[in-house]
Amino acid sequence: MQKIYLYILIFLIAANNSVVYQLFKIPVLVEHFAEHHQQKPAISAIDFLAMHYWGQDQNDDDEARDMQLPLKKFDFHSPSLLYIPVQRHYIPVVVHATQDLKVPFYKANQHNNPALAALFRPPSVV
Repeated sequence: MQKIYLYILIFLIAANNSVVYQLFKIPVLVEHFAEHHQQKPAISAIDFLAMHYWGQDQNDDDEARDMQLPLKKFDFHSPSLLYIPVQRHYIPVVVHATQDLKVPFYKANQHNNPALAALFRPPSVV
């Protein structure tokens, strides 16, 4: 039984912090379509979606209602947590004595020749 509660809790947290919560606004979409269908019975569902999502919205003074539709306005919620410890913990710095490193001398044969790596090389006599 606790697993079911855990799954419900995880779903609610994920739905609140993702695009899934926009699915909860589908009843508002249906109600708004019914309102437009009462005003203009000839409007189809595709025309309604095209008017509100894909084209210019008609000036019918319902801008506030249009912004309640799914995927019209996004709210981003980000939880944050600040932890301040009660006591300060100090980690001692330990310095280890190391040997002096010898720097190798420059040797010309250890470096690549950029001409050999070129894609195009002019013909050469060997």
